Amino acid sequence: MKIHIQPAMKTTPAILLTLLFSALAWFLPGGNAGAQVFYFGNEHWDINNPLDKNPIDSTKAVCRSSDITLERVMGSSVVKNSKKYSEVTRIEWGISRPKVMEDAEIAVQRGDASAALAKIEPVLQFFARMRKNTPGSLWLPAASIKLDALVVLKNDAVLTEFISELEAANDGTIPSLPNRIKMAKLDQVLRRGKVEQALVEADKHIRDTLDTAFLAHLHLVKGNALLELRRYEEAMNAFLRIPVFYGTYVKYIPSAQLGAAKAFRGMDSPANRDLNLLGVSNQYLIDLITQYPLSKEAEVAKTMLPKDEREKLVRADTTLETVKKATAAESLHDDNTGVLNATIEAEPVIPLPPVSSESGDE
Repeated sequence: MKIHIQPAMKTTPAILLTLLFSALAWFLPGGNAGAQVFYFGNEHWDINNPLDKNPIDSTKAVCRSSDITLERVMGSSVVKNSKKYSEVTRIEWGISRPKVMEDAEIAVQRGDASAALAKIEPVLQFFARMRKNTPGSLWLPAASIKLDALVVLKNDAVLTEFISELEAANDGTIPSLPNRIKMAKLDQVLRRGKVEQALVEADKHIRDTLDTAFLAHLHLVKGNALLELRRYEEAMNAFLRIPVFYGTYVKYIPSAQLGAAKAFRGMDSPANRDLNLLGVSNQYLIDLITQYPLSKEAEVAKTMLPKDEREKLVRADTTLETVKKATAAESLHDDNTGVLNATIEAEPVIPLPPVSSESGDE
């Protein structure tokens, strides 16, 4: 018996290119991966993205304030179908979230909570037309961004009401959300002057959690509570753990540096005068102002810094700007190097006290 083996199809460059472009088309705008689709049971409609300003595609449904409308050409006539938002059973939003959500997150990270709210509210309002727990809905991810913005604003009346709404809608699809809600509530406890309670709760959460973002926030709350209680050395240790162990969470660094500076000032006394703790505090303020000049903490740091240190910073900024301009000018006349050989004398480094170790969160 003879066995005939079918030779494999020869893969030519043309075939490879066809496969490549077919794969890319899936991810390009207009491909299925980037499309927005609403499901109504077994029926589904492609929809025009209601969150961007692209021209309307007449082959897709249009989201109006009260319903979703799809027009189909049937021979010489146009058939108009409409469905209510309450009929949506599932949502597909493509491979990425709306850009406006990313912009809102960036605004929160910059500390511009008002801009973040302005961007995220239209997203929340649109998805609120459907059930908030509709599979694929972006209401909960958008709401978590709003939570972060309200935390920055520190408007406790609005924050408390929104937390209740958020907890009722939480379906467990955002693993970090429960801890973020705990953070917001703990901040409120401290703002209401319940310092001892805030400290006890922070310590409990520190023992119980492995969430590093949560731990960074908890040490910030703990440090601020200890500052209020004038337990300055403990406060210093709490603040310094943030850059040492949780430095990837950059948004907490300015607050940690400012808190550490305040703690060192509180530790300064005639008995500790030889440790130059005031100088250490000033150095933290200087680092904060130079590393995070646009942060609200930097503005506070400027008010704490002595006049002569502020003048040094102004001179250093002027010198740096002069060097930049000179470097740019030199590069125009010296194509071989394009660099101006300039040296700026650095300030002496002030040794810092060691950070004591606490178990459970390294």
